[in-house]
Amino acid sequence: MENTIEKTSALLFSNLALNCPVLSGNMLTEIKQDGNQIIIEAPFYDLKLWEEKNIIVHTNEVIDGKTDYALDVNLYGGFGKHNKSEGWVNRAILQVVNTIASEIGAEVINEIGL
Repeated sequence: MENTIEKTSALLFSNLALNCPVLSGNMLTEIKQDGNQIIIEAPFYDLKLWEEKNIIVHTNEVIDGKTDYALDVNLYGGFGKHNKSEGWVNRAILQVVNTIASEIGAEVINEIGL
């Protein structure tokens, strides 16, 4: 069982990195793994500076009580527009769960509509 958990965690980390929406690479570089815990952050940065000079400078802003935009990208898509980045974490998780389930002979019941 422990091996399955470690394998799932490693596969999920890789899948998240491969499927992370990328504009500047900010969120991609902020996907971290601590044991079996995976943390996705995307601290706010100066978008104008990035557009002008391709430099990411985090602003340490708190917007609507949030210090980063990672959750919003997953919930609403990049820049709050319903686009292909909407639900990217959910899809990455489902891909990994389906892969592991097929290896161990389990059935995945997905009721979240992905």
